[in-house]
Amino acid sequence: MKHGVIYGLGGIAQQSVALLLLPIYTRHLTPEIYGILSLLMISLAIMVSIFTFGIDSALFRSYYDYEESEKKTEVVTTAFYMLLASSAVLIVSGYFLSPVLSRWIFGSGEYVSYLYVIIGVAFFQVHQNLFLSIMRAQKHSKEYAFYNFSLFFLKLIFIAYLVLVAKKGIWGILWGEFISIALLAGTFFLKIRPSLKITFSFLESSKMLNFGLPLIPANMAGFVLMMSDKFFIKYFLGIREVGLYSLSCKFGMIIMVFLLMPFKLIWPPMIFSVEKEAYAKEFYAKILTYFVFFGIFISLAVSLLSKDIIQMISDRSFWPASRVVPLICLSYVFFGAQEALNVGINLKRKTVFCAVVLLSGAVINLALNYLLIPPYGMIGAAFATLLSFLIMCALNYHISTRLYPIAYEWKRIGQLLAIGGLLYGLGVSVNPEHLWGRIGTKLLLIISYPGWLFVFKFFEKQEWNKIQTFFRKKNNESLSIYKSKI
Repeated sequence: MKHGVIYGLGGIAQQSVALLLLPIYTRHLTPEIYGILSLLMISLAIMVSIFTFGIDSALFRSYYDYEESEKKTEVVTTAFYMLLASSAVLIVSGYFLSPVLSRWIFGSGEYVSYLYVIIGVAFFQVHQNLFLSIMRAQKHSKEYAFYNFSLFFLKLIFIAYLVLVAKKGIWGILWGEFISIALLAGTFFLKIRPSLKITFSFLESSKMLNFGLPLIPANMAGFVLMMSDKFFIKYFLGIREVGLYSLSCKFGMIIMVFLLMPFKLIWPPMIFSVEKEAYAKEFYAKILTYFVFFGIFISLAVSLLSKDIIQMISDRSFWPASRVVPLICLSYVFFGAQEALNVGINLKRKTVFCAVVLLSGAVINLALNYLLIPPYGMIGAAFATLLSFLIMCALNYHISTRLYPIAYEWKRIGQLLAIGGLLYGLGVSVNPEHLWGRIGTKLLLIISYPGWLFVFKFFEKQEWNKIQTFFRKKNNESLSIYKSKI
């Protein structure tokens, strides 16, 4: 668990970079340039997913097949040479195909030079993913955290300098990405180079490909769900709308970073740890309820404050992005709720249904994007995402409860949604003219959310007693600390 928490913090650090850089991006880029940057970053993620071949995940399976250090070294060495070959193919094919990709993605060949840099970043990121997997397989959690936080700070420093001081605009962001990852990936390569051998196991390469290649379609389905809407927006509405929509999605990422990622880290072990307990089904039901509670709480805060924050940190041209933030936030809550609903699928080892639900959601999302984006623009894209995740929740619930029936607390979940919706509506309608007056009013509404739940008897007696006990304990600890200082 300790290693898992450290790995999770490293992942959160990586996702947080883009959030911290938003004030720089939205003050020094136009929505059009930010839209170009967003499509480039999506292209980067797709390249890395394809050319990694799932080998970074397959490494775990093969690494733990053996006890002997020589065989473990052989697995690592084989994986390294496989990805060296695949990334070489990426560089060569990317060089020749970039003009085609530029025309296909942007409708023009003038963005080829941007793609060349992105391909360079992808080359190092393919190897970075392997290096991170090696650290995790060897349980070097401190090195893993050091690498991730070093990358976090290097990106912040280089991108901030190149954009703010050197005035390089989008080129500063792309070269900041390239320099940061090249430095760290190169450093880690030098560290593991002495342990690499002049050997290659065709048996291990076959095993890793058999494990990793089937993961690619699932990864592509995930990209469709999370990112295809931006390509539809580019095609139907233009690059400026991509920039605005991408900014709204970054606010939705707050839900991902501070709720979904920690939850996905701790939830799988929790499922199996209480499986045989008498209270297991009640526990699973309450986890979903409280996941939605925290999800709506955070979404309410982000949705109410996003308009004011966008106006504070960005140029006026980005202000329309705030319109779809509430829908994006709610979408991420439902996306995360799937994790809490798939108890039966996990307990009965029927994880093939996860792929079925994911692929179904991707197909539905493509259809909804095509139907809703042309007439409704960004609002249509946000609704397409929300409806796709709702349908995926329904599929997960239907399949999981047939495998392992659980009586979820739908009435209480309805209370959470209704009270959150009412407070959001009130926050939008009560709009003082002064900025800090608006923010203060909205903060009062946000922190009143648990209070209104108490008024409407959401908390059960046993839960309320635990909350009171928790705060009494914290109060006693604070008093003890205070008295010890007197």
